[in-house]
Amino acid sequence: MVQFGIWMFDEKMGIIGRPKKYPEIFLHPDRIWDTKETRLGPVWKWPVQFAKLAWFTPHEADNFNRTFLYAQKCFEGFNPWKSHNKFDIDARTIKIQTEVLSDHFPGPTEELDIRK
Repeated sequence: MVQFGIWMFDEKMGIIGRPKKYPEIFLHPDRIWDTKETRLGPVWKWPVQFAKLAWFTPHEADNFNRTFLYAQKCFEGFNPWKSHNKFDIDARTIKIQTEVLSDHFPGPTEELDIRK
């Protein structure tokens, strides 16, 4: 078993999340490869789906992504996507997830003063 923040991965149970004040989340191992079509092409369903939830902060997203990618590595033999497509799907997923999170957790609106 491996754990990043509130997210744990167990080869038999899959991914388990324990957000505060919310029910536990169980993502069965056979659901790890689920995809969703977007305007950019296919993405991994769960990182984008969870990004829409109010409690799924950028910190939680980082921990979930670590757990999710670790789980995919463990189940690499069951990957229905060719290896070169997986990189594309990973990149699109992070891009879409970041866009969704930015809607809920906008960054600074003013330019940052960068000192040299």
